[in-house]
Amino acid sequence: MARVPAKDLDKVIVRLPDGMRDELKAAADAAGRSTNAEIVARLDASLRPHENGVRPVWLPEHLWDRIESEANLTEQDPNLLILEVVERAFPPRPDFKARLLGLVREIYETGGPRTKDEHLLVDALRALTGEEVANASGAQQQPRSWTKRMPKNEIPSD
Repeated sequence: MARVPAKDLDKVIVRLPDGMRDELKAAADAAGRSTNAEIVARLDASLRPHENGVRPVWLPEHLWDRIESEANLTEQDPNLLILEVVERAFPPRPDFKARLLGLVREIYETGGPRTKDEHLLVDALRALTGEEVANASGAQQQPRSWTKRMPKNEIPSD
């Protein structure tokens, strides 16, 4: 990255709690960069996704200690351990629309809707997916209307 003259950069004065400046200096030394670069890197990490869409997760110290202890016992990377637990707790949800269309196809593969309830289900699934689904013969099915039509002379008047 090209260096920008210091006079052209934004400057900010920040008040730090006692001891934090020393902590930042130690972290910067460990990372092989200046304290300013360490602060910028930490701000950048908290404001933007990392490479490959990875974001940092902030954990309470007591929880991190437990994770790190388990990772050491199992000889795993703590980050991979966290990822494994989160993936198990929150599995990807199946594609809802594909599941609905699959249900409609399954009804047609077993001979098509035979009852009023099956026809209503197919019509509802089509309405939810916004698609027409071919029946087993390949013909497009049209939604059915199940409202009873009354002759005009039988419509109750107010």
